[in-house]
Amino acid sequence: MILGILACFIAANASADDGYFRKKHQAFSYSSMEMTGGDETLKSNFGFAFTSTRTYYLHKDPIAGFMKFGIDATWTDISYNNYSTTIYVEDEGLVDTQLHQAEIGLQAGLSLTFNPVDKLNIALYGRYAPTFSASYSAGDSSIYGGYMGYIVAGGRISYRFIGVGCEYRSGSGEMNDFIEGGVSPLEMTGFRAYISFSF
Repeated sequence: MILGILACFIAANASADDGYFRKKHQAFSYSSMEMTGGDETLKSNFGFAFTSTRTYYLHKDPIAGFMKFGIDATWTDISYNNYSTTIYVEDEGLVDTQLHQAEIGLQAGLSLTFNPVDKLNIALYGRYAPTFSASYSAGDSSIYGGYMGYIVAGGRISYRFIGVGCEYRSGSGEMNDFIEGGVSPLEMTGFRAYISFSF
């Protein structure tokens, strides 16, 4: 709710941008994450994500003719990661299985965008990402879910409307076992590499 109110305030008061500082960004990412719960650390086999971000520039005229500060609001952050693990199943012993993790969240933070020449843009950003994370273990049909708070830091380089970027992500939270009950801490670290489209 606080992020929503802040974003509405920014939208009403931020300056309109001129030139080649684009405001809307959509990214399709390859995701690689590590999940640590207790003494076990799992590395994802593969993952993907989609984000949709709006940058609200805080001033109309670029500083030194090529640089603008902004506030980023990511209204859509959806991701999926797949892991391989071994679990103990009663009457079956150790079983190799797949763990599926899906997350949905928002992001908000600061960005610095450069327009050094022509239609070339370089952006650096840091954001906080409140996220709901859920995972499903195919081996024993366990379902976990809970809040994760991520710190996101990244950069993007684009020409005209297309670009590439990468970002580092680190977060922690507590996962609830929806089948058997109980709460366990979880830590996540990793990166995303993405193709972006800016408008």
